Amino acid sequence: MHFATVEARNQRPIIERKDKFGNLVKHPKGRRSQKVIDQMKSVFTNTLINTSDLTKEIARNRDQVRANIFQRFEKQKENPDFQAMINQFMEHLPADRRNWNYKWLEKK
Repeated sequence: MHFATVEARNQRPIIERKDKFGNLVKHPKGRRSQKVIDQMKSVFTNTLINTSDLTKEIARNRDQVRANIFQRFEKQKENPDFQAMINQFMEHLPADRRNWNYKWLEKK
């Protein structure tokens, strides 16, 4: 895998050189030491690991929401008016089930 590195704040030594017009220009030294490159890779990897934990937490929360909706749906099924409400809702949907998505709602 290849990735580029970017410094949030410069930690390289500033050097002075003359540009092609003879003006004195200051800029960071072009090469990074291997120690700095290893530190940058370590920070990047640790960031990925923390992102992975965040992704797992989001998935757990999504699963919890899905379970809560399913439980409420199961309780609603016992309501005698529930089937009538579902039938009334279905009347408003298009006959072609391929149009049962958000794109169809935007076209209306």
